[in-house]
Amino acid sequence: MSRCLILVVLLSASLMGCDDRPKPPAATTTISPQTFAQVFGELVVARVATLPDTAAYRLRRRAILADFEISADDLERFASTHGSDADFMAELYRQVRARVDSLSAIRPGPVQPATQFPRPPPNGP
Repeated sequence: MSRCLILVVLLSASLMGCDDRPKPPAATTTISPQTFAQVFGELVVARVATLPDTAAYRLRRRAILADFEISADDLERFASTHGSDADFMAELYRQVRARVDSLSAIRPGPVQPATQFPRPPPNGP
C-alpha cells in the first residue's frame, strides 16, 4: 500500500511539470512611461532648436539619451510594446506635450513671438 501511495505521489509530481498549455509570452521590459515622456519632450525641443542642422540635432540627441541613461533602442522598444494601446499613448503624448510646453517656456526657441516684430508703417497720409 505504501508503495502504491509513493508511486501515485511521484507520478502526480512528474505530471505537474508536463503542462502542454502554452505559456504567456515573457513580458518585455521597457523604460517607464514617465521616462519616455521626458526624453521624447527633450528630443522634440532639441529638434526644433537645431533646425535645420541635422548634425547638431544628432549630437544633442546622443547627449539627451546619455543624460537619461537610455538608448534609441529603448525608445523603440517602448513604442513597439505600448504603441498599439491608443488610449495609453494618447495620455502619454499629453504628457509629452506638457513637457515640451514647459521646456519651451524655459528655453525660448529661435523664433521670436509676433509681438516682438516691428509694426509695418501705417498706410496713407
